[in-house]
Amino acid sequence: MQLDGQHEDGLLYSALIPNDRLERTLDDHSWDLRVGSGMPGTSQSGYGGTLKVTYDRLGFLDGIEPLVCCRTFHTGPAAFREICEEFRLFHNLYQSKKRGEFIKDDEAGNPEVVARILSDRVEIRTREIRQFLAIKDMHLSIQLDVNRYAEQPPEKFEDTNHEETVRQADHSFHRGVRLCDFKEPYRSHAYLCGKKLLSPLSKEQSEFWPYKDAAGENYPTFIVGRDEQGGDIEFTCDHTKLANYFGANPAATQYLTPVHFRGEVLAKYYSYAERFSVEDGYLRAGSKWGLKMDNDHGDRVIVFLGDLGRDLPEAERAYWRTFNIAPDGPPLSKTAYTRSIRGWFADPARPDLAFKNHFRFFCDKWRQKSGWDLFVPLGKDDVHHFTALRIPIHNDQGEFDSQVQSLTKLIIDSLNEAELAKGISLPPDAKGISKFEAFLQANNVKAAVDIVKFLRNLQDLRSTGVAHRKGSKYEKVARTFDLENKELKEVAAGLFTLVLERLRSLGEAYLPEEAWNPAKR
Repeated sequence: MQLDGQHEDGLLYSALIPNDRLERTLDDHSWDLRVGSGMPGTSQSGYGGTLKVTYDRLGFLDGIEPLVCCRTFHTGPAAFREICEEFRLFHNLYQSKKRGEFIKDDEAGNPEVVARILSDRVEIRTREIRQFLAIKDMHLSIQLDVNRYAEQPPEKFEDTNHEETVRQADHSFHRGVRLCDFKEPYRSHAYLCGKKLLSPLSKEQSEFWPYKDAAGENYPTFIVGRDEQGGDIEFTCDHTKLANYFGANPAATQYLTPVHFRGEVLAKYYSYAERFSVEDGYLRAGSKWGLKMDNDHGDRVIVFLGDLGRDLPEAERAYWRTFNIAPDGPPLSKTAYTRSIRGWFADPARPDLAFKNHFRFFCDKWRQKSGWDLFVPLGKDDVHHFTALRIPIHNDQGEFDSQVQSLTKLIIDSLNEAELAKGISLPPDAKGISKFEAFLQANNVKAAVDIVKFLRNLQDLRSTGVAHRKGSKYEKVARTFDLENKELKEVAAGLFTLVLERLRSLGEAYLPEEAWNPAKR
Protein backbone atom coordinates (compact mmCIF):
# COMPACT_ATOMS: atom_id res chain seq x y z
CA MET A 1 0.00 0.00 0.00
CA GLN A 2 1.29 3.46 -0.90
CA LEU A 3 0.77 6.61 1.19
CA ASP A 4 0.65 9.88 -0.66
CA GLY A 5 -0.62 12.92 1.25
CA GLN A 6 0.12 16.60 1.21
CA HIS A 7 2.66 16.39 4.00
CA GLU A 8 3.55 12.69 3.99
CA ASP A 9 4.51 9.78 1.79
CA GLY A 10 5.40 6.20 2.39
CA LEU A 11 4.91 2.59 1.52
CA LEU A 12 3.69 -0.58 3.21
CA TYR A 13 4.71 -3.96 1.86
CA SER A 14 4.91 -7.50 3.17
CA ALA A 15 7.20 -10.51 3.14
CA LEU A 16 6.82 -14.14 4.16
CA ILE A 17 9.61 -15.00 6.60
CA PRO A 18 10.65 -18.57 7.51
CA ASN A 19 10.33 -19.23 11.23
CA ASP A 20 14.01 -20.20 11.51
CA ARG A 21 15.23 -16.75 10.49
CA LEU A 22 12.99 -14.50 12.60
CA GLU A 23 15.86 -13.38 14.86
CA ARG A 24 17.95 -12.27 11.90
CA THR A 25 14.96 -10.42 10.52
CA LEU A 26 14.34 -8.50 13.75
CA ASP A 27 18.02 -7.69 14.25
CA ASP A 28 17.85 -5.47 11.17
CA HIS A 29 15.08 -2.88 10.89
CA SER A 30 15.53 -2.55 7.13
CA TRP A 31 13.18 -4.33 4.75
CA ASP A 32 13.63 -8.03 3.99
CA LEU A 33 11.92 -7.83 0.60
CA ARG A 34 11.83 -4.90 -1.78
CA VAL A 35 8.92 -4.09 -4.06
CA GLY A 36 9.33 -6.01 -7.31
CA SER A 37 11.61 -8.68 -5.80
CA GLY A 38 10.70 -12.34 -5.68
CA MET A 39 10.85 -13.05 -9.41
CA PRO A 40 12.51 -16.14 -10.93
CA GLY A 41 16.20 -15.73 -11.66
CA THR A 42 19.50 -17.52 -12.31
CA SER A 43 22.95 -17.23 -10.79
CA GLN A 44 26.38 -18.39 -11.91
CA SER A 45 29.14 -19.74 -9.72
CA GLY A 46 32.53 -21.40 -10.12
CA TYR A 47 35.69 -20.61 -12.06
CA GLY A 48 36.85 -20.91 -15.66
CA GLY A 49 35.25 -23.76 -17.52
CA THR A 50 33.47 -25.17 -14.44
CA LEU A 51 30.81 -22.47 -14.16
CA LYS A 52 27.53 -23.68 -12.68
CA VAL A 53 24.18 -22.03 -13.46
CA THR A 54 21.53 -22.24 -10.74
CA TYR A 55 17.86 -21.37 -11.11
CA ASP A 56 15.74 -20.05 -8.23
CA ARG A 57 12.02 -19.46 -8.72
CA LEU A 58 12.02 -16.57 -6.20
CA GLY A 59 15.30 -14.96 -7.07
CA PHE A 60 17.68 -16.11 -4.26
CA LEU A 61 15.94 -14.54 -1.25
CA ASP A 62 17.17 -17.13 1.26
CA GLY A 63 13.71 -18.52 1.92
CA ILE A 64 11.87 -15.18 1.99
CA GLU A 65 8.82 -15.03 -0.29
CA PRO A 66 6.40 -12.35 -1.50
CA LEU A 67 2.70 -12.56 -0.62
CA VAL A 68 1.86 -9.84 -3.14
CA CYS A 69 3.78 -9.49 -6.39
CA CYS A 70 4.18 -6.09 -8.03
CA ARG A 71 4.50 -6.40 -11.79
CA THR A 72 6.02 -3.66 -13.95
CA PHE A 73 6.73 -3.56 -17.69
CA HIS A 74 8.81 -1.36 -19.99
CA THR A 75 6.06 -1.55 -22.61
CA GLY A 76 2.59 -2.99 -22.63
CA PRO A 77 0.19 -2.84 -19.67
CA ALA A 78 0.50 -0.48 -16.73
CA ALA A 79 1.98 -1.82 -13.50
CA PHE A 80 -0.34 -3.98 -11.42
CA ARG A 81 -0.38 -6.12 -8.30
CA GLU A 82 -1.33 -9.78 -7.92
CA ILE A 83 -1.61 -12.16 -4.99
CA CYS A 84 0.92 -14.97 -5.12
CA GLU A 85 -0.32 -18.09 -6.87
CA GLU A 86 0.47 -20.44 -3.98
CA PHE A 87 -1.81 -18.51 -1.61
CA ARG A 88 -4.64 -18.52 -4.16
CA LEU A 89 -4.27 -22.26 -4.76
CA PHE A 90 -3.87 -23.01 -1.04
CA HIS A 91 -7.29 -21.50 -0.31
CA ASN A 92 -8.75 -22.50 -3.71
CA LEU A 93 -9.69 -18.89 -4.45
CA TYR A 94 -11.43 -17.84 -7.62
CA GLN A 95 -11.88 -14.36 -9.04
CA SER A 96 -15.43 -13.04 -8.96
CA LYS A 97 -17.15 -11.28 -11.82
CA LYS A 98 -16.36 -8.09 -9.96
CA ARG A 99 -12.76 -7.58 -11.02
CA GLY A 100 -10.23 -7.73 -8.21
CA GLU A 101 -12.26 -9.78 -5.69
CA PHE A 102 -11.08 -13.27 -4.75
CA ILE A 103 -13.56 -15.69 -3.22
CA LYS A 104 -13.58 -19.09 -1.57
CA ASP A 105 -16.47 -21.35 -0.71
CA ASP A 106 -16.77 -22.16 2.98
CA GLU A 107 -17.50 -25.67 4.27
CA ALA A 108 -21.21 -25.17 3.66
CA GLY A 109 -20.65 -24.00 0.07
CA ASN A 110 -21.30 -20.31 0.76
CA PRO A 111 -19.02 -17.77 -1.00
CA GLU A 112 -16.78 -15.53 1.10
CA VAL A 113 -14.64 -12.65 -0.13
CA VAL A 114 -11.08 -13.34 1.08
CA ALA A 115 -9.07 -10.72 -0.81
CA ARG A 116 -9.45 -7.55 -2.88
CA ILE A 117 -7.00 -5.87 -5.22
CA LEU A 118 -7.80 -2.16 -5.19
CA SER A 119 -6.19 0.72 -7.04
CA ASP A 120 -3.86 1.67 -4.18
CA ARG A 121 -3.65 -1.44 -2.01
CA VAL A 122 -4.26 -5.15 -1.62
CA GLU A 123 -6.55 -6.36 1.19
CA ILE A 124 -6.42 -9.97 2.44
CA ARG A 125 -8.34 -11.38 5.39
CA THR A 126 -6.10 -11.97 8.38
CA ARG A 127 -7.42 -15.43 9.20
CA GLU A 128 -6.59 -16.85 5.77
CA ILE A 129 -3.10 -15.36 5.98
CA ARG A 130 -2.51 -16.90 9.42
CA GLN A 131 -3.78 -20.29 8.23
CA PHE A 132 -1.36 -20.10 5.31
CA LEU A 133 1.49 -19.17 7.65
CA ALA A 134 0.66 -22.05 10.00
CA ILE A 135 1.07 -24.73 7.35
CA LYS A 136 4.14 -23.07 5.76
CA ASP A 137 5.93 -22.51 9.11
CA MET A 138 6.34 -18.79 8.39
CA HIS A 139 5.53 -15.34 9.76
CA LEU A 140 4.37 -12.33 7.77
CA SER A 141 6.63 -9.30 8.00
CA ILE A 142 4.58 -6.11 7.56
CA GLN A 143 7.17 -3.62 6.36
CA LEU A 144 6.68 0.14 6.41
CA ASP A 145 8.62 3.21 5.43
CA VAL A 146 6.79 6.45 6.33
CA ASN A 147 7.96 10.07 5.95
CA ARG A 148 6.33 13.26 7.23
CA TYR A 149 7.41 16.82 6.47
CA ALA A 150 6.98 20.20 8.16
CA GLU A 151 7.89 23.74 7.15
CA GLN A 152 9.21 24.54 10.65
CA PRO A 153 12.91 23.90 11.28
CA PRO A 154 13.95 20.85 13.35
CA GLU A 155 14.70 22.92 16.49
CA LYS A 156 10.98 23.59 16.86
CA PHE A 157 10.40 19.92 17.73
CA GLU A 158 11.32 18.05 20.90
CA ASP A 159 12.91 15.17 19.01
CA THR A 160 15.34 17.42 17.12
CA ASN A 161 18.14 15.34 15.60
CA HIS A 162 17.07 12.42 17.74
CA GLU A 163 17.28 8.92 16.30
CA GLU A 164 16.19 5.71 17.96
CA THR A 165 16.11 2.01 17.11
CA VAL A 166 13.47 -0.14 18.81
CA ARG A 167 13.68 -3.94 18.81
CA GLN A 168 11.05 -6.12 20.49
CA ALA A 169 9.82 -9.72 20.19
CA ASP A 170 7.57 -8.98 17.22
CA HIS A 171 8.80 -5.69 15.74
CA SER A 172 11.86 -3.69 14.83
CA PHE A 173 11.86 0.06 13.94
CA HIS A 174 14.18 2.97 13.36
CA ARG A 175 12.78 6.50 13.73
CA GLY A 176 14.00 10.07 13.98
CA VAL A 177 13.66 13.76 13.03
CA ARG A 178 16.28 15.55 10.94
CA LEU A 179 16.87 18.62 8.76
CA CYS A 180 15.09 18.43 5.40
CA ASP A 181 17.23 19.90 2.62
CA PHE A 182 15.81 17.89 -0.29
CA LYS A 183 12.08 18.75 -0.50
CA GLU A 184 10.86 22.32 -0.79
CA PRO A 185 9.35 24.13 1.07
CA TYR A 186 9.88 21.77 4.00
CA ARG A 187 12.58 22.23 6.66
CA SER A 188 11.99 19.13 8.80
CA HIS A 189 11.74 15.43 7.99
CA ALA A 190 10.37 12.80 10.42
CA TYR A 191 10.76 9.17 9.38
CA LEU A 192 9.84 5.68 10.56
CA CYS A 193 11.23 2.56 8.92
CA GLY A 194 10.80 -1.00 10.11
CA LYS A 195 8.62 -4.05 10.32
CA LYS A 196 6.12 -5.87 12.51
CA LEU A 197 5.58 -9.62 12.45
CA LEU A 198 2.19 -11.29 12.11
CA SER A 199 2.31 -14.71 13.73
CA PRO A 200 0.68 -17.86 12.31
CA LEU A 201 -2.16 -19.76 13.91
CA SER A 202 -1.21 -23.00 15.58
CA LYS A 203 -1.47 -25.92 13.21
CA GLU A 204 -4.39 -27.28 15.24
CA GLN A 205 -6.23 -23.95 14.83
CA SER A 206 -5.56 -23.78 11.11
CA GLU A 207 -8.45 -26.16 10.35
CA PHE A 208 -6.40 -27.83 7.65
CA TRP A 209 -5.97 -31.59 7.45
CA PRO A 210 -4.40 -33.43 9.20
CA TYR A 211 -4.26 -30.87 12.00
CA LYS A 212 -7.96 -30.01 12.16
CA ASP A 213 -9.29 -30.63 15.65
CA ALA A 214 -12.77 -32.14 15.40
CA ALA A 215 -13.22 -32.30 19.18
CA GLY A 216 -14.62 -28.78 19.28
CA GLU A 217 -17.12 -29.33 16.47
CA ASN A 218 -20.72 -28.64 17.40
CA TYR A 219 -23.30 -31.41 17.00
CA PRO A 220 -26.70 -30.05 17.99
CA THR A 221 -29.53 -32.21 19.25
CA PHE A 222 -32.58 -32.83 17.09
CA ILE A 223 -36.15 -33.80 17.94
CA VAL A 224 -36.54 -37.54 17.40
CA GLY A 225 -39.89 -38.17 19.11
CA ARG A 226 -42.37 -37.31 21.89
CA ASP A 227 -42.42 -38.51 25.50
CA GLU A 228 -45.52 -39.61 27.42
CA GLN A 229 -46.28 -36.02 28.41
CA GLY A 230 -46.06 -34.83 24.83
CA GLY A 231 -42.66 -33.17 25.28
CA ASP A 232 -39.85 -33.33 22.74
CA ILE A 233 -37.28 -36.09 22.91
CA GLU A 234 -33.94 -34.90 21.54
CA PHE A 235 -30.64 -36.61 20.83
CA THR A 236 -27.28 -35.55 19.44
CA CYS A 237 -26.59 -35.98 15.74
CA ASP A 238 -22.95 -36.91 16.41
CA HIS A 239 -22.77 -40.05 14.30
CA THR A 240 -19.93 -41.48 16.40
CA LYS A 241 -22.23 -41.57 19.46
CA LEU A 242 -25.25 -43.23 17.84
CA ALA A 243 -26.30 -46.86 17.84
CA ASN A 244 -26.17 -48.91 14.66
CA TYR A 245 -26.88 -52.46 13.53
CA PHE A 246 -23.27 -53.48 14.18
CA GLY A 247 -23.36 -53.08 17.97
CA ALA A 248 -22.06 -49.52 18.45
CA ASN A 249 -23.42 -47.47 21.39
CA PRO A 250 -26.27 -49.89 22.20
CA ALA A 251 -27.91 -47.53 24.73
CA ALA A 252 -28.01 -44.60 22.28
CA THR A 253 -30.57 -43.56 19.69
CA GLN A 254 -30.32 -45.40 16.35
CA TYR A 255 -28.34 -43.77 13.49
CA LEU A 256 -31.27 -44.38 11.12
CA THR A 257 -33.80 -42.52 13.29
CA PRO A 258 -35.90 -40.28 10.96
CA VAL A 259 -35.75 -36.57 11.82
CA HIS A 260 -38.50 -34.31 10.43
CA PHE A 261 -38.17 -30.74 9.10
CA ARG A 262 -40.54 -28.19 7.69
CA GLY A 263 -40.39 -28.07 3.90
CA GLU A 264 -39.15 -24.46 4.09
CA VAL A 265 -35.71 -25.81 4.99
CA LEU A 266 -35.04 -26.25 1.27
CA ALA A 267 -36.00 -22.68 0.31
CA LYS A 268 -32.44 -21.44 0.90
CA TYR A 269 -31.02 -24.04 -1.49
CA TYR A 270 -33.60 -23.42 -4.20
CA SER A 271 -32.82 -19.69 -3.98
CA TYR A 272 -29.14 -20.27 -4.76
CA ALA A 273 -29.45 -22.72 -7.63
CA GLU A 274 -25.97 -21.83 -8.90
CA ARG A 275 -24.47 -23.24 -5.66
CA PHE A 276 -26.91 -25.92 -4.56
CA SER A 277 -28.93 -28.61 -6.28
CA VAL A 278 -32.12 -30.00 -4.74
CA GLU A 279 -32.58 -33.39 -6.35
CA ASP A 280 -34.83 -36.40 -5.93
CA GLY A 281 -33.72 -37.72 -2.54
CA TYR A 282 -30.49 -35.73 -2.41
CA LEU A 283 -29.24 -32.22 -1.59
CA ARG A 284 -25.93 -31.29 -3.21
CA ALA A 285 -23.53 -28.39 -2.66
CA GLY A 286 -21.33 -28.92 -5.71
CA SER A 287 -18.35 -31.03 -4.69
CA LYS A 288 -18.36 -29.64 -1.12
CA TRP A 289 -20.98 -31.88 0.52
CA GLY A 290 -24.16 -33.83 -0.09
CA LEU A 291 -27.04 -35.07 2.06
CA LYS A 292 -29.45 -37.93 1.48
CA MET A 293 -33.00 -36.90 2.31
CA ASP A 294 -36.60 -37.93 1.88
CA ASN A 295 -38.20 -34.98 0.07
CA ASP A 296 -41.06 -36.96 -1.46
CA HIS A 297 -43.60 -35.29 0.84
CA GLY A 298 -45.99 -32.39 0.54
CA ASP A 299 -44.90 -30.30 3.52
CA ARG A 300 -41.83 -31.79 5.14
CA VAL A 301 -38.35 -33.20 4.60
CA ILE A 302 -36.98 -36.20 6.51
CA VAL A 303 -33.30 -37.02 7.13
CA PHE A 304 -31.69 -39.81 9.16
CA LEU A 305 -30.23 -38.51 12.44
CA GLY A 306 -26.73 -39.86 11.78
CA ASP A 307 -26.57 -38.35 8.30
CA LEU A 308 -27.17 -34.89 9.79
CA GLY A 309 -23.98 -35.21 11.81
CA ARG A 310 -21.87 -37.09 9.28
CA ASP A 311 -22.76 -35.32 6.04
CA LEU A 312 -23.82 -31.76 6.93
CA PRO A 313 -21.18 -29.08 7.64
CA GLU A 314 -21.33 -27.59 11.12
CA ALA A 315 -22.93 -24.31 10.04
CA GLU A 316 -25.62 -26.14 8.06
CA ARG A 317 -26.58 -28.27 11.08
CA ALA A 318 -27.47 -25.10 12.99
CA TYR A 319 -29.55 -23.90 10.03
CA TRP A 320 -31.46 -27.20 9.78
CA ARG A 321 -32.08 -27.21 13.53
CA THR A 322 -34.26 -24.11 13.21
CA PHE A 323 -36.69 -26.05 10.95
CA ASN A 324 -36.79 -29.21 13.07
CA ILE A 325 -40.30 -30.43 14.01
CA ALA A 326 -41.63 -33.43 15.89
CA PRO A 327 -42.39 -36.54 13.82
CA ASP A 328 -45.95 -36.66 12.52
CA GLY A 329 -47.32 -39.39 10.28
CA PRO A 330 -45.26 -42.10 8.56
CA PRO A 331 -41.56 -42.03 9.44
CA LEU A 332 -40.63 -42.19 5.74
CA SER A 333 -42.40 -41.75 2.42
CA LYS A 334 -43.19 -44.91 0.46
CA THR A 335 -40.48 -43.91 -2.03
CA ALA A 336 -37.77 -43.46 0.62
CA TYR A 337 -38.78 -46.67 2.43
CA THR A 338 -38.58 -48.67 -0.80
CA ARG A 339 -35.16 -47.24 -1.63
CA SER A 340 -33.53 -47.07 1.83
CA ILE A 341 -34.98 -50.07 3.62
CA ARG A 342 -35.92 -52.52 0.87
CA GLY A 343 -33.14 -51.49 -1.51
CA TRP A 344 -35.38 -51.33 -4.57
CA PHE A 345 -35.67 -48.75 -7.32
CA ALA A 346 -38.63 -46.38 -6.93
CA ASP A 347 -39.81 -43.35 -8.85
CA PRO A 348 -40.75 -40.35 -6.69
CA ALA A 349 -44.42 -39.64 -6.10
CA ARG A 350 -44.13 -35.84 -5.92
CA PRO A 351 -45.16 -34.49 -9.36
CA ASP A 352 -42.27 -32.00 -9.61
CA LEU A 353 -39.61 -34.61 -8.80
CA ALA A 354 -41.26 -37.17 -11.07
CA PHE A 355 -41.40 -34.65 -13.93
CA LYS A 356 -37.75 -33.62 -13.59
CA ASN A 357 -36.57 -37.24 -13.52
CA HIS A 358 -38.68 -38.19 -16.53
CA PHE A 359 -37.82 -35.02 -18.46
CA ARG A 360 -34.09 -35.75 -18.36
CA PHE A 361 -34.62 -39.38 -19.36
CA PHE A 362 -37.06 -38.42 -22.12
CA CYS A 363 -34.66 -35.83 -23.59
CA ASP A 364 -31.82 -38.36 -23.68
CA LYS A 365 -33.97 -40.96 -25.45
CA TRP A 366 -35.29 -38.42 -27.95
CA ARG A 367 -31.76 -37.32 -28.81
CA GLN A 368 -30.60 -40.95 -29.21
CA LYS A 369 -33.42 -41.73 -31.65
CA SER A 370 -33.64 -38.45 -33.61
CA GLY A 371 -30.12 -37.10 -33.44
CA TRP A 372 -31.45 -33.71 -32.31
CA ASP A 373 -32.96 -32.16 -29.19
CA LEU A 374 -36.70 -31.64 -28.97
CA PHE A 375 -36.06 -29.13 -26.19
CA VAL A 376 -32.91 -27.07 -26.77
CA PRO A 377 -30.76 -27.37 -23.62
CA LEU A 378 -30.77 -24.29 -21.39
CA GLY A 379 -27.73 -22.04 -21.44
CA LYS A 380 -25.55 -21.51 -18.37
CA ASP A 381 -27.43 -18.37 -17.36
CA ASP A 382 -30.81 -20.12 -17.71
CA VAL A 383 -30.09 -23.54 -16.19
CA HIS A 384 -31.52 -22.39 -12.84
CA HIS A 385 -34.95 -22.53 -14.45
CA PHE A 386 -34.60 -26.31 -14.31
CA THR A 387 -32.59 -26.84 -11.12
CA ALA A 388 -34.90 -24.60 -9.06
CA LEU A 389 -38.11 -25.92 -10.64
CA ARG A 390 -40.48 -27.15 -7.93
CA ILE A 391 -43.90 -27.08 -6.36
CA PRO A 392 -43.90 -23.74 -4.47
CA ILE A 393 -42.95 -24.05 -0.82
CA HIS A 394 -45.52 -21.41 0.16
CA ASN A 395 -48.88 -20.37 -1.29
CA ASP A 396 -47.19 -17.25 -2.57
CA GLN A 397 -48.19 -15.64 -5.89
CA GLY A 398 -44.65 -14.50 -6.68
CA GLU A 399 -43.20 -17.96 -6.11
CA PHE A 400 -45.99 -19.52 -8.18
CA ASP A 401 -45.41 -17.06 -11.04
CA SER A 402 -41.68 -17.79 -11.08
CA GLN A 403 -42.35 -21.54 -11.39
CA VAL A 404 -44.80 -20.97 -14.25
CA GLN A 405 -42.16 -18.84 -15.94
CA SER A 406 -39.51 -21.54 -15.55
CA LEU A 407 -41.74 -24.38 -16.71
CA THR A 408 -42.78 -22.37 -19.79
CA LYS A 409 -39.19 -21.54 -20.65
CA LEU A 410 -38.27 -25.21 -20.33
CA ILE A 411 -40.98 -26.83 -22.48
CA ILE A 412 -42.28 -24.03 -24.76
CA ASP A 413 -39.54 -21.44 -25.24
CA SER A 414 -36.99 -24.26 -25.66
CA LEU A 415 -38.84 -26.11 -28.43
CA ASN A 416 -36.39 -26.77 -31.25
CA GLU A 417 -38.30 -24.84 -33.92
CA ALA A 418 -35.65 -25.27 -36.62
CA GLU A 419 -35.80 -29.08 -36.44
CA LEU A 420 -39.58 -29.24 -35.96
CA ALA A 421 -40.17 -27.24 -39.15
CA LYS A 422 -38.01 -29.42 -41.40
CA GLY A 423 -40.05 -30.99 -44.19
CA ILE A 424 -43.34 -29.44 -43.02
CA SER A 425 -45.33 -26.75 -44.81
CA LEU A 426 -46.05 -23.89 -42.36
CA PRO A 427 -47.48 -20.35 -42.53
CA PRO A 428 -44.74 -17.65 -42.47
CA ASP A 429 -45.79 -16.42 -39.02
CA ALA A 430 -45.95 -19.85 -37.33
CA LYS A 431 -44.45 -19.88 -33.85
CA GLY A 432 -43.11 -22.61 -31.58
CA ILE A 433 -46.34 -24.30 -30.48
CA SER A 434 -47.83 -24.16 -33.99
CA LYS A 435 -44.70 -25.76 -35.43
CA PHE A 436 -44.85 -28.45 -32.76
CA GLU A 437 -48.54 -29.06 -33.54
CA ALA A 438 -47.74 -29.52 -37.23
CA PHE A 439 -44.90 -31.89 -36.35
CA LEU A 440 -47.16 -34.01 -34.14
CA GLN A 441 -49.85 -34.19 -36.84
CA ALA A 442 -47.29 -35.14 -39.46
CA ASN A 443 -46.15 -37.99 -37.21
CA ASN A 444 -49.72 -39.11 -36.45
CA VAL A 445 -49.41 -38.63 -32.68
CA LYS A 446 -52.88 -39.44 -31.30
CA ALA A 447 -52.42 -37.25 -28.22
CA ALA A 448 -51.51 -34.19 -30.31
CA VAL A 449 -54.72 -32.31 -29.43
CA ASP A 450 -54.26 -32.76 -25.65
CA ILE A 451 -50.54 -31.90 -25.83
CA VAL A 452 -51.06 -28.70 -27.83
CA LYS A 453 -54.07 -27.62 -25.77
CA PHE A 454 -52.08 -27.90 -22.55
CA LEU A 455 -49.12 -25.98 -24.01
CA ARG A 456 -51.37 -23.15 -25.18
CA ASN A 457 -53.07 -22.94 -21.77
CA LEU A 458 -49.68 -22.84 -20.06
CA GLN A 459 -48.49 -20.16 -22.48
CA ASP A 460 -51.62 -18.10 -21.70
CA LEU A 461 -51.02 -18.51 -17.97
CA ARG A 462 -47.49 -17.19 -18.39
CA SER A 463 -48.32 -14.34 -20.79
CA THR A 464 -51.40 -13.05 -18.93
CA GLY A 465 -50.25 -13.61 -15.38
CA VAL A 466 -46.44 -13.47 -15.31
CA ALA A 467 -45.18 -11.46 -18.28
CA HIS A 468 -47.90 -8.79 -18.02
CA ARG A 469 -50.24 -7.22 -15.47
CA LYS A 470 -53.01 -9.56 -14.39
CA GLY A 471 -56.39 -8.62 -15.85
CA SER A 472 -59.51 -10.08 -17.43
CA LYS A 473 -57.51 -12.41 -19.71
CA TYR A 474 -55.74 -13.84 -16.66
CA GLU A 475 -59.07 -14.44 -14.92
CA LYS A 476 -60.16 -16.53 -17.90
CA VAL A 477 -57.07 -18.74 -17.89
CA ALA A 478 -57.21 -18.90 -14.07
CA ARG A 479 -60.57 -20.63 -14.40
CA THR A 480 -58.96 -23.18 -16.73
CA PHE A 481 -56.58 -24.22 -13.95
CA ASP A 482 -59.18 -23.70 -11.15
CA LEU A 483 -57.05 -21.08 -9.44
CA GLU A 484 -60.12 -19.68 -7.73
CA ASN A 485 -60.77 -22.84 -5.70
CA LYS A 486 -57.33 -24.39 -5.25
CA GLU A 487 -54.21 -23.37 -3.37
CA LEU A 488 -51.34 -22.27 -5.57
CA LYS A 489 -49.24 -25.23 -4.44
CA GLU A 490 -52.02 -27.59 -5.52
CA VAL A 491 -52.31 -25.88 -8.91
CA ALA A 492 -48.55 -26.12 -9.45
CA ALA A 493 -48.60 -29.83 -8.56
CA GLY A 494 -51.36 -30.24 -11.14
CA LEU A 495 -49.27 -28.49 -13.78
CA PHE A 496 -46.38 -30.89 -13.25
CA THR A 497 -48.77 -33.84 -13.39
CA LEU A 498 -50.30 -32.62 -16.65
CA VAL A 499 -46.98 -31.96 -18.38
CA LEU A 500 -45.67 -35.35 -17.20
CA GLU A 501 -48.73 -37.05 -18.70
CA ARG A 502 -48.16 -35.21 -22.01
CA LEU A 503 -44.51 -36.26 -22.08
CA ARG A 504 -45.52 -39.87 -21.51
CA SER A 505 -48.11 -39.64 -24.30
CA LEU A 506 -45.44 -38.31 -26.62
CA GLY A 507 -43.07 -41.06 -25.53
CA GLU A 508 -45.66 -43.74 -26.22
CA ALA A 509 -46.04 -42.45 -29.75
CA TYR A 510 -42.52 -41.59 -30.72
CA LEU A 511 -39.98 -43.36 -28.51
CA PRO A 512 -39.11 -46.90 -27.35
CA GLU A 513 -41.24 -48.21 -24.53
CA GLU A 514 -38.62 -47.72 -21.81
CA ALA A 515 -38.69 -43.95 -22.42
CA TRP A 516 -42.18 -43.64 -20.97
CA ASN A 517 -42.66 -46.81 -18.91
CA PRO A 518 -40.63 -46.74 -15.65
CA ALA A 519 -41.00 -50.49 -15.25
CA LYS A 520 -38.98 -51.00 -18.43
CA ARG A 521 -36.01 -48.83 -17.44
